Amino acid sequence: MDEFKNFINIYNNVFLIINPTKEKFNTTLMNRVYHDMLRLYSNELEKDNTLFISQGFSFDDEHIRDITKRSLLNPSLKMLLFAYNEDDANKYKRYFSDLNINNVTIVCSDSGRNLTLNELNQILLLIQGIDNE
Repeated sequence: MDEFKNFINIYNNVFLIINPTKEKFNTTLMNRVYHDMLRLYSNELEKDNTLFISQGFSFDDEHIRDITKRSLLNPSLKMLLFAYNEDDANKYKRYFSDLNINNVTIVCSDSGRNLTLNELNQILLLIQGIDNE
């Protein structure tokens, strides 16, 4: 039992970990650095003509998802989500479908395959207007 108490003590006081639970909001208020980072994130998304590109982020964190959803009310924000597979694309649609907006684009392989890093890079090059061939 002492080992467990020692581990919990170290876990809570040494590691900078925000657990994905509803109680984490209370923890984040205490953890000023995390709170400040979330504020910076929100501020950047609220700027005019912002392009937000996300690859590999699940948006399963309710707090970050809520900040993102509020930011999507900014009509000049464009959010480009690269989904690894069709399941992820469907999850993004569920997360953001309740908003009556058209500034979210979900990119997913149309062949049922997983989106590869090479395909992601090719799409980003096209967005930049660079032909890599």
